[in-house]
Amino acid sequence: MKRDAKRAPLGIPAILLVIAAFLAPIIGGQVSTDATSLTSGFGEVVGSFFTSPGAPYTSHTLLALLCGAAFMAAFLGRRVVQVPNNLFAGFILVMLGVFAATCAFSNYKPLSIAIAAEWLSYGVALYAVVAVAGRKAGPMAIISAIFAGSAVTAIYGILEYGATKAADPSWRIFSFWVNPNALAAILLVGFCLGLGVLTVTEQGAMLATASGLLLISFALALTGSKGAMAILAICLVAHLVLTAFLSPKEQTKAALGRIVAVVGCAIVAVAVLVMSQSGQKGGTGAMSRIANAGATVEQSAHFRWNLWLTAGKLFLRNPVGSGPGTFRFESGRPGLTTQTVFAHSTYAQLLAEASPLVPLLLVIAIGYWVFLALRASKSLPPKNRALLISVVVAVGAACGHSVFDSDFYYYGLGLSVFMLLGTGLLLSGDSVAPEFLFPALRRLGAGFVSLLLLVMLYSAYTELLRSEVRGDIQAGKVAEAQATLDTLHSIAPNDGEAWYLTSNLSGRLEDARQAAAFAPRTKYLRRLALLQAQSGQTAEAMATLDQALATDPNNPDTLYQAAQLALKGGDQDRYASLLKRLVATENTPYFKVRSVPEDVEVQTFIARLELAKASSDAKEQRTLLRPAVQGFKSFLASTVPQIVANGTYNGRTVEGAKEILQKAAEAARMLQGLDLAAGDKAAADDDVAAETAFLGGIK
Repeated sequence: MKRDAKRAPLGIPAILLVIAAFLAPIIGGQVSTDATSLTSGFGEVVGSFFTSPGAPYTSHTLLALLCGAAFMAAFLGRRVVQVPNNLFAGFILVMLGVFAATCAFSNYKPLSIAIAAEWLSYGVALYAVVAVAGRKAGPMAIISAIFAGSAVTAIYGILEYGATKAADPSWRIFSFWVNPNALAAILLVGFCLGLGVLTVTEQGAMLATASGLLLISFALALTGSKGAMAILAICLVAHLVLTAFLSPKEQTKAALGRIVAVVGCAIVAVAVLVMSQSGQKGGTGAMSRIANAGATVEQSAHFRWNLWLTAGKLFLRNPVGSGPGTFRFESGRPGLTTQTVFAHSTYAQLLAEASPLVPLLLVIAIGYWVFLALRASKSLPPKNRALLISVVVAVGAACGHSVFDSDFYYYGLGLSVFMLLGTGLLLSGDSVAPEFLFPALRRLGAGFVSLLLLVMLYSAYTELLRSEVRGDIQAGKVAEAQATLDTLHSIAPNDGEAWYLTSNLSGRLEDARQAAAFAPRTKYLRRLALLQAQSGQTAEAMATLDQALATDPNNPDTLYQAAQLALKGGDQDRYASLLKRLVATENTPYFKVRSVPEDVEVQTFIARLELAKASSDAKEQRTLLRPAVQGFKSFLASTVPQIVANGTYNGRTVEGAKEILQKAAEAARMLQGLDLAAGDKAAADDDVAAETAFLGGIK
């Protein structure tokens, strides 16, 4: 009996889950893209977990390994395993199964398999929590771990702002996450969980919890996320209402007293932040984006609306879905937006990638989970009830924010939510049950998880190699990059990105052909067309560019490359037609509503310059050039400072920017002569000033 009394309240499998829950808000916030790069070395890889997107799949796989180990410990070490409610589990399993099955329809299978594996690992985490966390210490430990991880992330974000505010007072913090809105989503979850922890802890721990809540609320304000702040207010009201409705009167008073006190302090802290920056010139403080919401909400709302329309059009075109993770390549097809990684809505993205069945099942599953969690909550012990309320509100916050962002695609957030789904079932009345599982069934489950983890390890390793190749290329280590690419080709022969990187190094047409065959991305097709044209295969190159334009019909780089190819081939009519088509995109949402307002595309302005030079009509030339000069001014004002400050910006370099400004100066100089000939002296003077500004834009 004495040994039992001294036994740790959590077993090793449960401790692994707690570690995963703590790390998820810290290392789960990055997304794998083709911009990741690393230098070789274990320290660089580990460091990238926290401060750069160098190896997102690796950090995600580490979290999945922790959850998978807990799962296998339960399924291989026990005959009787606690499992979720059958109907809820059915919804979740069918949803995940359909999502994974859409990989069959993907043109980018390595990426789709990697994304599907991550989502399947969410289900593993849910089952692992239910199987090993127990009903007493486990739920509290998991909730506290996610809250603590969110607090650590908040602290890092606050320090980040402190280091940046002198140079940019309006800086929106990222902390360990890929963007401020994603960070805001995980902080929302952590804040809601902290409210539950606050109501059940003793005096000493209560002070630490209150401090964590204040830090999270402060960091949440520094993200500048308007949607998150609105959802936070809704969640606070929901938490207070559920607490008042489900708890006895005396417990309600105590809980509400603590919550109101901390929330009041948080409001005061944020108010002090706003007041301290109210006198800054131009309203450039950290809270300026929220305080001046009207100035940004229109652009943000229009861009999101276009993305949602895009998702709907992609669904109508392909009702079964294009496959997990493919929205980033398909989103340009309807011609409403540039190619964008996320649809800015979990549900819209699932609709486009995996058919309407998947988002419908997700909503039904979570709705049924809320019913299971709350149906007998009044009869629960006070501590369980308080924690359960915080879990329900936290899941609701994540689901609500997912309307406006693709939150479930951020691994740390998706994993946290599914762990909370399992935690909520454990805290509720009778939503889990011990089941005797036949050995064959337990081995089958463990085998599936083992295979899933191997797939994730494989995806992580190939991503690491690709990142190392990019790092070596940036460092000028061509031999090392080629050696790594040889390894990649041997273990991942259908990796389109690897063949694309090889093509950039070798200049071989066949390498570019392999890249486009395995992943028909627009930039791979442009590379293939370039090499085809250099090999004298002009007709084949034009056909390749037509294929790229079918995927992204308004893409300025592709249209301009096609125009130049037509000019080189002597087809003046096609050259002029493509330039006019490029200029016409200025009237589309694709051009008008940019994902990043600071990133001004200049191809249409260059096309106007070339059309003006080919025209003999002075009136037409002025009509073409004046918008071009204005557009180049926007590039000088918005994009050039980003390039100069960072060395590169969205693929643009300082040298490339100088070349663009030379063309801008040429356009202004040409327009000046036309304005003088037309007798418009004031306009000509403006043209001279513009030319001077362009030539001196980069010292």
